[in-house]
Amino acid sequence: MTTIGFAIYGLRTSFFADREGLTIQLTTDTATGQRGESPGDLGDIGPLGPLAANMVNAYAKLARDRLAPFEIIPVQFAILDLCFHGQADTVTGLARLVPIDSASISRNVDRLVKRGLIQRRRLRSDRRVVRLALTEEGMTVMPRIMERLQEVNSILLRGVSQEELRGFMGVLQKVTANSEGGEQ
Repeated sequence: MTTIGFAIYGLRTSFFADREGLTIQLTTDTATGQRGESPGDLGDIGPLGPLAANMVNAYAKLARDRLAPFEIIPVQFAILDLCFHGQADTVTGLARLVPIDSASISRNVDRLVKRGLIQRRRLRSDRRVVRLALTEEGMTVMPRIMERLQEVNSILLRGVSQEELRGFMGVLQKVTANSEGGEQ
């Protein structure tokens, strides 16, 4: 069993990894130094996977509701957003950034092209390369879509302080970086 620990928000947090997966336990109140009688006394919050899945599901449900008037789904918004911000302009580029298979990305790009939100352009210098760009309609609708998704953030972050959010985002960045580093 591997244990990694750190302190955040006055609680010492330990990650326990074994064959059953990753478990997070809040074990010590570092402000008072009081240790619970058992590792879970301050709130054994369980495996990381279900917590992450619950958060993603909560976001996805609210996002789907907010995106419905635009007749797009969250993955299509991700494609639009990456193109809008210049982070990807090919299906291959999108596949590196959107956590779904290339075929699904292609199908969703097709739907966005049919909706008139994205256009495809072949490079004159290399006809094999197809660039993606937002259409004028896509550029017009993106600020309205982003405004609706900001509502989702506001709902989910209600009651969360800026300090808590910064700490949470820092932990997410570390966990993501650790996942990209592979098995140590």
